[in-house]
Amino acid sequence: TTEEVEKIADNDSNSEGGVTPEFKAAMDKYEAFYDEYCDFMKKYISADPASSLGMLEDYTKMLGRLDEMNKSLDEMGEKEMSTADYNYYIDVTARIEKKLLSAMQ
Repeated sequence: TTEEVEKIADNDSNSEGGVTPEFKAAMDKYEAFYDEYCDFMKKYISADPASSLGMLEDYTKMLGRLDEMNKSLDEMGEKEMSTADYNYYIDVTARIEKKLLSAMQ
């Protein structure tokens, strides 16, 4: 509808570069977490079995942090995203996917 188009245009024009600052900060934090997660997984994969068991506590903490970030992103809601926010979301998730694939090799 015209109302929805106007809302998207308002969202796009009210933020720097079109991406809502709060959304960008949340996505940057999300990507930084996955950078840390990928580093952890690389270390875990190359660790000897004796030390990998000791890493379980760190992994559990990471999963808790991931859950908190996912809840935070969910609270923002997709309806609140501008077109630029969606594009940034796609860019960030694509980078994360590449990092995850690289970490598992």
